Amino acid sequence: MLLAGFVVLAGCASTRPVKARAVVQCIITKQGRAENCQARQWDEALSSEQVGELIRHIQSRDYKPVTYNGKPLDVPYTFRFEFRDPMLPADGGRLFPEDGGSLLSTPES
Repeated sequence: MLLAGFVVLAGCASTRPVKARAVVQCIITKQGRAENCQARQWDEALSSEQVGELIRHIQSRDYKPVTYNGKPLDVPYTFRFEFRDPMLPADGGRLFPEDGGSLLSTPES
């Protein structure tokens, strides 16, 4: 939104402070897999278990291999992550129910 020459970011991720950062370097293989992933740096706010989960998530996905002259190559790739608090619902509601239960309503049995 543009107001009188100022850009206003309404609810954009960049308006919320970064809680933690992580940098993970992998090799994207010819087959489109992330292998040999290593966390190069991460903030103290992330535990080693969280960093491990991040690496497992990266390795669980398939990627489009990089090609050169039509042939796929193994290439290094650096993933950079910024973690922020979630945005509040636009309707002013809650992210999670007060009782910690499901957000989905289920019929009474």
